[in-house]
Amino acid sequence: MPRLCSFLAFILMSTCFFAPSSAQAECIEFGNTCIFGNDLKASIRIGSTTSDLQELTQFQHLTDLSLIAEPGVENQLDLSPLARLPSLEKLAMVGLTVSSLKPLTSLPELRRLSLDSVHAPEFTPLTQMTGLEHLSVWGIREVTDLSFLRGYIRLQSLNIAGTGVTDLTPLEGIETLENLLAFNTGVSDLAPLAAANLRVLWISGCPIQSLAPLTASSRLEMLRADGTRVQSLEGLQDKPALHTLVLTGSHVADLSPLASAGRLAELDLANTQVQDLAPLSNLSALHTVVLDGTAVSSLEPLAGPSLRELSAIGTAVISLAPVRLMPGLKELEISGTAIRDLQPLEGLKNLSILRAIGLPQETLLPLLRTENLRILYAGPEGGPHRRLLGRKQIARYVTGAGQQD
Repeated sequence: MPRLCSFLAFILMSTCFFAPSSAQAECIEFGNTCIFGNDLKASIRIGSTTSDLQELTQFQHLTDLSLIAEPGVENQLDLSPLARLPSLEKLAMVGLTVSSLKPLTSLPELRRLSLDSVHAPEFTPLTQMTGLEHLSVWGIREVTDLSFLRGYIRLQSLNIAGTGVTDLTPLEGIETLENLLAFNTGVSDLAPLAAANLRVLWISGCPIQSLAPLTASSRLEMLRADGTRVQSLEGLQDKPALHTLVLTGSHVADLSPLASAGRLAELDLANTQVQDLAPLSNLSALHTVVLDGTAVSSLEPLAGPSLRELSAIGTAVISLAPVRLMPGLKELEISGTAIRDLQPLEGLKNLSILRAIGLPQETLLPLLRTENLRILYAGPEGGPHRRLLGRKQIARYVTGAGQQD
């Protein structure tokens, strides 16, 4: 089943340009990139043949620029020519080593800045860039103090993932902040976010214990808190917009605060302490639920037409009776369970993928009457495992006719 994921700031792509017509000015080449006089956006790979940005100064109209270091390039890049691009609104740099960030303070229209894995002597010039609305310093371990953000009254999105940051105190009072990516940092306290009204929060791998400071974030849409020390969902009550919640590997046991999350669609509870799904019984928007490695024994609270993907690998579930009331189910994972009756699957016309590793072969016979099943993962718990494609392969395996395949 697909895992939830999304959000790793700025997917950068090299832009290809076609040859200009006779009416257009000749392009300027930067390695494999050609920039024409009327282009507003450019993506340049910085390597042995593109170590100087001086030629960029003639493109005064550029509003969106990406500079991406080629593998192995460590030479310092002088950003001074960028100070002569007054229209620049978006600047993304990836993997560069720069002599100074000071030239960026001369860009009056800059609103979005990404410094992903950038090496610089110091990051104090960021203190002067209070007009930024979106900032990413992803992967820069040297960034340990967010004090430079004081005064960022327009900040909407911040990515500090993979940095050396441990304290969010400088974010206190930034009410404009909507998106915060802080995964794989040492952040342990969300209290400074109490005044924010976040939409997206990604704190995977952080030593955070409490979500209570999120009480005021009534617009919260996505929370990834996998691998944290969170034990309680207090703070997630009254979150009508909550769509995606990932709690994998946390210590959460009680789902009661989610009872009113009517738009919750994706929920990952793998390897948590959850046993009782009753608080989810009225969440009709749920379409993806992961329960792997939990002590959940009953699927009844999940019964409903919206569920599309359900994974219960290694759970205490022994009955599939509730899936009769899941007509939309397309993918089901029950490997490593004590389930032995698959008859409830016979009426599921949308079920196309089943993972049933560890179930005795003789228990699979009802699958012959699951008309749209196309992929079956089966075999003894210790292997060998089989990936069976199509009705014919599945039928041969289930009936024992394919033992020599």
